[in-house]
Amino acid sequence: MSEFTKEEPETSIQCLAPVEIAADKLSALCWRAIKRNRELENDDPTLVRHLHDLCALREVIERETTSFVKLVKNSFTIDQATSGRSTDASLIASIEKMIDILGKDEKYKDEYQRFVDAMSYADDHDTIDFELAVSTLKNLYSNNLHKLL
Repeated sequence: MSEFTKEEPETSIQCLAPVEIAADKLSALCWRAIKRNRELENDDPTLVRHLHDLCALREVIERETTSFVKLVKNSFTIDQATSGRSTDASLIASIEKMIDILGKDEKYKDEYQRFVDAMSYADDHDTIDFELAVSTLKNLYSNNLHKLL
């Protein structure tokens, strides 16, 4: 509007770069999957949104791998120092454990499908399914990230 009216903007919106969002999502998915207890009242099954979004951001991560790794390390360090988020393991060990959990815990697949069904506006042929999301995460880790971490 300010361009059209030639006046000062009424507001501003701060935005994060997609690579920063991806880094935060990887760190969040790590500690949330590792620390998760479905028996707790405040359990959040929508944590699978991070898995979905990491797959959607794959090209950004691959294009900006060096920045992504630096940002993941920073985000993970902050999360580890935050009460209730410590995985008691290194970043590499935490990522590997999280990938293992996602691969073995069948409930994640159901939660993921419910999340995508409720939240995705993508056409059916463009929807990111659970298997694709997990395999993309594994490939990002094995092909790019573990070498740099």
